[in-house]
Amino acid sequence: MGSHRKYAHSWKYQTRRKKKGTFFVLFTIIFSLIIFTVRFIIVLPYFYIRDVRIRGLKRLSPSQLTAKINIPPHTSIFTLNLDKIYKSIESQPMVKRVIIKKKLPSTLLIDVEERLPYAYIKIKEKFWEIDKEGIILRVAEGSLKDLPLIEGIDPVKDRKKLLNILNILKLCELLNIKVDRIVVEKKDKGIVAYAGNIQIIIGKANYYRYLFYVPEIIEDAKKRKERLIYIDLRFNGQIVVLPKKIK
Repeated sequence: MGSHRKYAHSWKYQTRRKKKGTFFVLFTIIFSLIIFTVRFIIVLPYFYIRDVRIRGLKRLSPSQLTAKINIPPHTSIFTLNLDKIYKSIESQPMVKRVIIKKKLPSTLLIDVEERLPYAYIKIKEKFWEIDKEGIILRVAEGSLKDLPLIEGIDPVKDRKKLLNILNILKLCELLNIKVDRIVVEKKDKGIVAYAGNIQIIIGKANYYRYLFYVPEIIEDAKKRKERLIYIDLRFNGQIVVLPKKIK
């Protein structure tokens, strides 16, 4: 009786081992088939990148970006390195933001947001486009458009001052003060903005909050039939105005 029990226990143990072995073999076969299928699909010509669609371009040409992307022939959509493409496109000064998506079976979608010129900056007798964040875009082509010109500053060495000037321009835009030119003077005047024939002397201190009073001062001068020579904002607690009577 005891021998019979031992035999039954041994038979059950061997049966369980056989089932485990069979399961392991089946799992290995199925897993290998999956790997083989995936590898087979990846190398199929059907999934080679054939179409690159770039959207959102206004000033850049598609060829300028495709030259940077440089996708080798017979590249599968599954093995394409999106991170590498993203970095190569974003490295362009005129590109602000980029989104890249894959579309099966063989299309790459690239949505680009360009940086737009907000002002010009004069560097060594050349005029360069610059955006709102102080990024230098490219040399201005042809005649300058209706954008303010920044002079007297090195955008690399004086980065902090450049951002300060851009903030002044943004505030002037908000207050509807049309600034044609803004100059960093080497003398005591510091930052001077030119709105038509009016000098708005902002100076070196952060008193440009007084710009909020400028539209009212200009409007009041018009009512008085006066032409403003300058509006001086350099002094804490006061604004100095030099008007001239219009004959």
